[in-house]
Amino acid sequence: MAGNQKITRETAIRRLGELAQAPVNDAVKLAFLESCQEVDGLNLAALTEFRRSDKGVVEIKLVDRAAIWRDLAVLTDQRMGERAEAFFQALEE
Repeated sequence: MAGNQKITRETAIRRLGELAQAPVNDAVKLAFLESCQEVDGLNLAALTEFRRSDKGVVEIKLVDRAAIWRDLAVLTDQRMGERAEAFFQALEE
């Protein structure tokens, strides 16, 4: 996100929705790539951590989709909307 872009409830909902539906297959492909140049075309939005040991063991951590869906439920709940809006306003300050 751009440094000066205003964080709104709608922006958060949109971004969380993108993360909740982000494909994970490119994160798995990353483990098998031979060249760093091949990384450019991969969608790694769901990837939070990637490690490769000197023995070749690969560890991949992905976003917690259950937590994202819970956050989306809170943000889209009309009763919680006012509290969420206050939260985002506090973030801007």
